Amino acid sequence: MVFRLTYAYLAIIVCVTTLIFIAHIHPGTSFYLPLLPSSYTIDYYTYTFPDPLEAENRHLTEEQCQERYPDLYLEADRAQEWFMAKGGISKKMVDGAEEEGNARLVILNNQLFVKAYKGGINTRTQAAIAAVYGTILTATEPLPDVE
Repeated sequence: MVFRLTYAYLAIIVCVTTLIFIAHIHPGTSFYLPLLPSSYTIDYYTYTFPDPLEAENRHLTEEQCQERYPDLYLEADRAQEWFMAKGGISKKMVDGAEEEGNARLVILNNQLFVKAYKGGINTRTQAAIAAVYGTILTATEPLPDVE
């Protein structure tokens, strides 16, 4: 009797799990479980998350990016204001950062050049370089020459 009851419970659990799994992956059902909230607010900024399919679109123009993500450069703009209040960034500061940093990159004519690299293999620095390279490859507009 105990074995039959155990098998019955096990069969019910397997059936329910299978039905939930099928409902989740079947294209005919509208079963959506968001991994992130649609938006939330922290002090000065409201975070909004794009549609999961749109988040992978890396071929937007600058105008489309500004329209869809109006505060995309909020932190970069805050950092620029902070440095400008202290007198800006000098070439000496950039050269000093190269000595202490892991990599120095140059983008020239939409090509990426690694001017200096200190580090091993499979590092976060390599991942950052790969992200910059992926951005250059998928850019729909010419990028400015920067170091």
